Amino acid sequence: MASANICTTNNDGVFKIVEKGGGYFVEILRPDKNKDDGKSYGFTMEAYYISIEPKACNGLIKDLSQCLPLEDGLLHLKRVRKQPLPDQKSKRESDNSIMSQDPPPKRPKTMLQVLLGTSNSISHLTRSNCDGINGDVESKQKKPKVPFSEMLDNILSQHGPLHMAMVPKRPPQSEQEFRKFNAIWPTQYYPLKMAEYHKHQMALTVDDVTRMWGHTSTAIREQTVLIVDPQLNKVVAHSKQELFDRTKEFPESPPIETSLTTPVLLAIQGVGRLERKYQLLRQDFPPENDESKTESSKHHHQYLCTGYDMYCYYEPSIFEAMACLHSRLRRLVYCKAPKIKHVAVWRSGCSRFHIHDLPGTNHRYRVFEFHSSCD
Repeated sequence: MASANICTTNNDGVFKIVEKGGGYFVEILRPDKNKDDGKSYGFTMEAYYISIEPKACNGLIKDLSQCLPLEDGLLHLKRVRKQPLPDQKSKRESDNSIMSQDPPPKRPKTMLQVLLGTSNSISHLTRSNCDGINGDVESKQKKPKVPFSEMLDNILSQHGPLHMAMVPKRPPQSEQEFRKFNAIWPTQYYPLKMAEYHKHQMALTVDDVTRMWGHTSTAIREQTVLIVDPQLNKVVAHSKQELFDRTKEFPESPPIETSLTTPVLLAIQGVGRLERKYQLLRQDFPPENDESKTESSKHHHQYLCTGYDMYCYYEPSIFEAMACLHSRLRRLVYCKAPKIKHVAVWRSGCSRFHIHDLPGTNHRYRVFEFHSSCD
């Protein structure tokens, strides 16, 4: 099996093999994952807040949680931010403190700015049209001592006026965005849910790309489909081997080429043959003395190809790509079809129809398209 000397990756999902006669892999993603949705432009919106002293914060937040909870579009923001005050005293205040024996009153060093909402939620905060808010909140809460309309009026009259601020209108998607957004308004940040973290988790190592290139070269050279256990880096099923076993098993009626005997399906059925063989061996040997279990038969899951990778010399059809999904394949690597005018559309199960990444399915697998250096 050939191996690449050097492998490099870039940020565009292209994994390149730097070697004479090599090529590169491109990950097949859904179009909505590739396009720029304009998140980097216009990331702020107008919102309103009031300034209060720190001692009034706890009671005010409790009242606001009942009568004016944050909108869904602002849940990624923290409700309160600190605003330091300049440490200056007026001349009259300093003169009075000298003449008087009483210590000067303590003034807070910081004020708190409490976020109320956007202009859409603030524009209707009047006593006359708070009934809609009251009905929704009162149905979920016990009877409050103060009507919500009066509560809002008291809050605004006591802590007003309203101030406008520009706040981030979406959650940050990276550490860099978090620092940028947090400088505008305190923002919630969950690194384990961010695209940057998932991209780092999904990154391939140089060894991964080298092994992918080696198995892909074998599949192309032998015009076959391989299923590989990535933990052992060992081929567990081979479409040509499965075809040979079927012919040997039924010499009088050799398998006919149909839609159920394509190389991809034969390779998957080869894994099924391996599992059946393993189960028969387990009947002869108890589990505690299962010496017949080989390294290639240690795979025992509910689904046939859980955690396995497939290497194919052509792009699977829609039917074959769906079979890979049902068998719980981990990765599929196929060779890009040559530039032929009359290539069947049904072959484009991944590159065109994205069967491997359908919304709403309970399993997805990664797909890589191999381009030789001659393309």
